[in-house]
Amino acid sequence: MRISQLTLVTELVGPWSFSKLSFLSDYLTAFSEATSKVKGKVSYLDLFAGTGRVENKNSGEERDGSPVIAARLFPNINHLVLCDIDEVNIASVNQRVASLVSPKYFETILGDSNDHVSKILANVPEVYGAAFAFLDPHKHNLKWSTVKVIADHKRKARYKIELFILFPFHMAINRVLGSRRTLNSKWPDQESVVDSVMPDDWRWKALLDQQDNGEITREQFRHRFVFLYWQGLRELGYSYVPNPKLITTPKGLPLYTLIFASDHSAGNRIMEHVLHKQIRFEETMPMPLMSEPWNFSDTPDWYTEL
Repeated sequence: MRISQLTLVTELVGPWSFSKLSFLSDYLTAFSEATSKVKGKVSYLDLFAGTGRVENKNSGEERDGSPVIAARLFPNINHLVLCDIDEVNIASVNQRVASLVSPKYFETILGDSNDHVSKILANVPEVYGAAFAFLDPHKHNLKWSTVKVIADHKRKARYKIELFILFPFHMAINRVLGSRRTLNSKWPDQESVVDSVMPDDWRWKALLDQQDNGEITREQFRHRFVFLYWQGLRELGYSYVPNPKLITTPKGLPLYTLIFASDHSAGNRIMEHVLHKQIRFEETMPMPLMSEPWNFSDTPDWYTEL
C-alpha cells in the first residue's frame, strides 16, 4: 500500500485488477441507467471494499476502486454499503466516498463481512428497489452462508439482489487443497475453510477423491469444482447465471473466475454484453487477461452421479 499526504491509502494491485474494474464500471453504468426509475432505493453492496483507489504495481497507473466507481454514479445509485475488515481501508474509502456523496446516502462497516451481513442488508428494502452486490474476496474469505443470506434477502420481491462474484479457485482455494495432497498437518483446518466457501461439504470432496485416484485429470477437477459453485448459484433460484469467465495473469496463469447471477433478463443481457466487449478488447492486447474457458451446460451426468 502507498500512503498519500492526506493519509489516504492506495492499494497496489496487479494489472488484472484493472480488467475487473473496467467491466464493473461498464456494468454499473448500465445498471444505474436501467434502474433510474425504479421505485425505492438502488443499493450497491461492496463486501470487500478496500480503500477506493488502486495503483497498478507494474505501471504506476492509478484508478478508482469499486466503491468510488459506484459513488460516481450517484444519484442513480443512491445507497452504498461498504464493508472491509481493515480499519485503514475503511478510513480511506470513507473519505473518498464522502467527497462524492452525502453521508446520508452511504454507510461504511468495519469488520468481517461474513459476520456483519445482517447489518450490511439492514437498510436494503426487501421488496422495493434494486440492489447489486460486488463480492471480491481477498482470498477464500467469502462464505457460502453469506452468499445465501444475500440471495434470500429479497425473496419477497420479483428480483433478488444481483451478484457479481470473483471466485478465487486458482489463486486461493487450489492452494488450500494442496495441503491434502502433501498430507500437510494443516489439512483439517483447511478442509473446513473450503467447506465454508462451497455450496455443500461433500461434492467437492468427492471430486478431489476422483482426482487423487486418477479417475479425472487436474483440469477436469478444476472445471468441475467451479461448476459446483456456479450450480450452487442456480440452485439458489437465480434465473440467469451465465457461463463464468476466467481472469489470468499476463503470462496466462489462471487467477479467479467471474460469476454473475441475476433474476432480470436485462441484467443478464447487459452483463453478457459487457463481458463480451471486454474479451474482444483483451484479444487486441499482446497478453490478454481474460478468456472464457468454461462452457457449462445443464446438469451434466458426472454431477448427478457424485
